Amino acid sequence: MHNPRNENPLNELINKYDVLVNKTYLNCIYNLDFCASHAIEGEIQLLKIESLGDPISPIFFTFVLNAVGYLKGVFGYILESSHHTLTLYVGLKTAKSICQAADILKNGLKSSYPNSTFRVLSERESALVLLDLFNPNCYHALTSAIVIPNNRSSDSTPINQKLTDLMGKEDFVAFFLASPMIRCEVESLKGELKRLYAALSSFSQTDYNFSHSVSKNTATHITKGITENSSNSCTYTNSKEHDYAVSQYTLIAPSASIPLEEARVFNFSIGINETSGTINIDYQAVAKGETKGCSDSKTNLDISSTTITNSDSLGFTSQNKLALDLLEKLDSLISRLTLASNDPLFCFGAYFLSSCSATSTRAAFTYSGLAKDGLLNIEDTFITTWEDCDSIFPKLIEELKKFNHLTFVRTQKNECVTTSTPITSSELLNSFYFPYKM
Repeated sequence: MHNPRNENPLNELINKYDVLVNKTYLNCIYNLDFCASHAIEGEIQLLKIESLGDPISPIFFTFVLNAVGYLKGVFGYILESSHHTLTLYVGLKTAKSICQAADILKNGLKSSYPNSTFRVLSERESALVLLDLFNPNCYHALTSAIVIPNNRSSDSTPINQKLTDLMGKEDFVAFFLASPMIRCEVESLKGELKRLYAALSSFSQTDYNFSHSVSKNTATHITKGITENSSNSCTYTNSKEHDYAVSQYTLIAPSASIPLEEARVFNFSIGINETSGTINIDYQAVAKGETKGCSDSKTNLDISSTTITNSDSLGFTSQNKLALDLLEKLDSLISRLTLASNDPLFCFGAYFLSSCSATSTRAAFTYSGLAKDGLLNIEDTFITTWEDCDSIFPKLIEELKKFNHLTFVRTQKNECVTTSTPITSSELLNSFYFPYKM
């Protein structure tokens, strides 16, 4: 249980939320250091759309996109608007199975647009077209738009049909790029989001409970006891004593007296005293005893008890609106990724090039305004513009020519971010769908 007064753990989770969900670092991607992408190099093949008929059903083309994503193919759609003329290219890049991916795309176009015509360009022709379309000397500005395209609109008109109608009098190149995500990357992202959801849940609300209790107990104890004791004791003692003593004495006491002339009297005596005796004492005692007793005790206990308790309690719940809003957005994002887990996910980014900075910026905002799903509140739109005066401008154009998203270093640990966002094939459809009025 977290201390609701301690805001440090919550602030740490909010910072992590900003990185994983809000992606606030994309607002200042212009200030990050550019680095070349580590995407797999591969052959790029273009198909030039010469004419388009009315589509049978937009849903059919999602199957084509899923198949291309399954083959790890990068799918690019180039829309060139120049002098009131619209030119469309579809490109594929893959390190292997380029022929198989190209056949899937061609057959998918024929099925979705039965009356359309297109031409498959050779490798050399594709390289020349890309060199012309992505020539840094032809542009003064590049604008990146990161947005999740809407796929729930009731209007069947493709987003790019509206884009060309609104931008018809201006020259620009729109490049829509989708590279497949690795399944383990998707699962890793879902795991991080779920762990963040569990951590934030502990801050969503706090329960407070206060209670006061008074108890009074009255008890009466009555105890009655009767004890009866009865005992008999008998002791028998038998003793026997026998004494025997014998004594024998011998006494010899001779003496002699010799008188001398004119001298003192000298007496000489010899005495012998000898005593011998024998004493024999024999004592024997035997005691026997026996005790018998009986005790009988009876006790009666009577208890009368009365308890009176008065309890008062007060409880209320405090909800954290910030945490609840974050959890709601997290739940929508996790549900979206879970529903899309059976089909390939794509890293999607939109890029607009023009000889006029105002045109590329307006095209990006027009596209993002048309594509943004107002009901899908899980990610903001991020738009960044680089001009030809920036030292990295030619490198950015060269990176796009290789069908790679722009990559930047975000932290000192060399963590990289790209100008893309995960989307499904159905969300990809409206941007890769073609204006059929040419």
